Amino acid sequence: KLPQQHHARRHATGNGREDRFTVGQFESDQLYYAVRLYRPGGEKAPESTLYIDTVRRAADDGMTVVRVAATDQHRTKFGPASVADAQVQAQSQEGEKHRACLTFRLVTGDETLTISGLACGQEKKPVDRAMLTCFIDRIALMASGDDAKIRQIFSDAELSRHAGCTKSSLTSAGRKATWLDVDGAAPAFKSSVAQDQP
Repeated sequence: KLPQQHHARRHATGNGREDRFTVGQFESDQLYYAVRLYRPGGEKAPESTLYIDTVRRAADDGMTVVRVAATDQHRTKFGPASVADAQVQAQSQEGEKHRACLTFRLVTGDETLTISGLACGQEKKPVDRAMLTCFIDRIALMASGDDAKIRQIFSDAELSRHAGCTKSSLTSAGRKATWLDVDGAAPAFKSSVAQDQP
């Protein structure tokens, strides 16, 4: 079973919130997924691109981006996402670990929410864009408090799920459904929350 973790932090002055979810460990040879959801508060959200965002996220996680290929647009239930192939490395007990990944970033139309992440497959089974689509489809809202805008974003997104990610579609395509797919059982995350972080 792949380890899962959740960390959250808030902006020190603007009260914006960032949630980070990871599945797996980058240093292993198994699947590794990391996704961040950022909801700006009173602070001004920094301008960014997929490349800049990928480098920043990797640095936060102790990794280095070796290369990011040309970016293309990919449809998700939240709207179009910028997607690119990336070579990422990190130090492990055996030395430098290099992995081929997909990096992605999307911003909702009103800039209420930014979703970005990294998806790394196994050496003999790399993550493709179809798997990435199903991974993003699995992002669901567990609680939003009184944030009506976030609730609306996720409610609208549920109407745009990718038909190819349903269990019946995957089975007919010859692939076993996992938690990354719409009908799979979602994992339980170990969580930690940091308050008033810049």
